[in-house]
Amino acid sequence: MKSELQPAFVFFHVGMDIAEPSMLVASILLSNPSASITQCSDHETPAVAGITNLVRLEGNSDRLMTFRINAFSALHLDKPAIYLDTDMIVLSELSPEALLGGKEALLCQREFGLDLFHTGSMRDVSFPEHKGRPMAEVYPYLACATVTKDYTVWADLHNILNTLDNRFHIWYGDQEAMRLWVDRNSQNRDIGILPESKFACLPEEKEHLAGASILHFKGAARKSLMRELFLSLAHSQ
Repeated sequence: MKSELQPAFVFFHVGMDIAEPSMLVASILLSNPSASITQCSDHETPAVAGITNLVRLEGNSDRLMTFRINAFSALHLDKPAIYLDTDMIVLSELSPEALLGGKEALLCQREFGLDLFHTGSMRDVSFPEHKGRPMAEVYPYLACATVTKDYTVWADLHNILNTLDNRFHIWYGDQEAMRLWVDRNSQNRDIGILPESKFACLPEEKEHLAGASILHFKGAARKSLMRELFLSLAHSQ
């Protein structure tokens, strides 16, 4: 995907351990050397080497979902950008503008684990209304990779999240807000998708790896794989 002069990437991270965002940023610069990369953080998190902009905001790290979405909204970025989780490795040249193709937003559509069921809890936070429901129905969109034409989508998501129960400000709130946003706007807004297999591919999904632009090392069990792949990628340059 041919990039414009300076493709924009954005990520959010809080905490002193910046190993994952450092690998993310380095991988972006390997595949997109002209990229503009914005880091959104609190006032204590170290700056990641290689970023273009560091934006520090007030927020509650115990309400991470709200902090993150509010940070992306508060940027007031008025151009297309790719917003990524930090546990990802970018492999290809990407253009947010070309990916959008005139659409307002692209959300990452879940493709793996469609037959899994919501357990009804996450890190001691209870979600009884979703227990036993298929994840493809409850959370069809993943918040790990999103492309928007500007900040207004994030402002909408933030407004939705602020209407939800406090539980969603801790976990799942971004995905909950995305599903609700699509349900409310699919008829009057131009919304597209990013296939998980291409833009958030899990490393064990071997049949999809060759065509993947971004890998996603979701969960503790995949973290060592992230470092191994990144080192291999860096040494091959």
